Amino acid sequence: EMLELREYDSPPEQDEQEEKKEQSAAASSNSDGEMRGVVPLPPNTVCMSVPRRCLITVEMGQETPIGQAILRSDLDLDAPKHIFLMIYLLWDRKVNGPKSFFHPYYEILPPTLRNMPIFWTQEELDGLKGSYLLHQIDDRNEAISDDYH
Repeated sequence: EMLELREYDSPPEQDEQEEKKEQSAAASSNSDGEMRGVVPLPPNTVCMSVPRRCLITVEMGQETPIGQAILRSDLDLDAPKHIFLMIYLLWDRKVNGPKSFFHPYYEILPPTLRNMPIFWTQEELDGLKGSYLLHQIDDRNEAISDDYH
């Protein structure tokens, strides 16, 4: 199954700027035309660019009706950026469904969050014994709990 490509409504000069950046990045690649993470890159080398219109941003979540309600409520959230991103994703999927610009992206997301360490079982977490990651997972779980209680 192929990913659907769509026409974007952006100023031609913006597309030209992005194309120049991509060409510049390609010109700085190795002899076979590929860039690899094991090759040291000079400072300020563009190795990948994503058009802004392809990003889901915090501001998009804030502009939804739910996001506006949260902003007006003056809630003190520990991870507001994550919450606004999730709000946009859920709102857009509900409101726009398959017509959403981001629908192809939504279709490739994992069906569960089991791949995220904050949802791992104790047995899985035991494999990280001695790792600083366990402390970070505990901090994240505490922050999530604080946001929802």
